[in-house]
This record gives sequence, structure tokens and C-alpha cells, in this order.
Amino acid sequence: RFSKIGGEMVPHGTVEEAILSALEINPGEGPVIAIASREDSAKGEALVLLTSIEIDLANLRSKLSDAGLANLWIPKAHKKVDSIPTLATGKLDLKGIKDLACKD
Repeated sequence: RFSKIGGEMVPHGTVEEAILSALEINPGEGPVIAIASREDSAKGEALVLLTSIEIDLANLRSKLSDAGLANLWIPKAHKKVDSIPTLATGKLDLKGIKDLACKD
């Protein structure tokens, strides 16, 4: 899973790992965050952070920046959802996540 933002390929998994680390969330607890993308007229795509928990996006952005994550890789949009869509196997439902990210 990647997004092409301003000509650069951004790996969703790497961004998710950085967010879990910044928020001190154990990934074994089940998915509480997911990164998706939606169209962006300026850069091609824009990252959207989906969460099933409350977060302070400004604080998270600051922590990610301090951890050395490239500014292009830091999500600018956040959506709080009831739950992160998963398949019966426990893996992320990529279509469901994309649909949520693109909804207004």
C-alpha cells in the first residue's frame, strides 16, 4: 500500500508504524488506526488518518515531525470512525478504508 504524493511514493505501513510508536499503541491490540489516501488536486494524493480512538492531531503531527518523519509523510487529514474495517482474516479491509477516507 502506497500513495504517490508530489511524485514521491509514501508507504502506508511505515507511516502507520510511526503513528503507533508516537501514540505508544501496541499493534497487537487490533487495528485502531489506518492510513488511506484520497485524491488531492495539488499533490495527486493526500494521506488520511483513520482512527477508532480519540487523538490530538496537532500533537501527533509534532511527535511525528520530531521523530524525523518527512513532512510529506505526515497525514494532514484525520477521520474518527467507529472501527477500522477488517476482513474475516483480521487483515485491513483496504477497500473499506479507502471508502471511509474518501467520504466527506
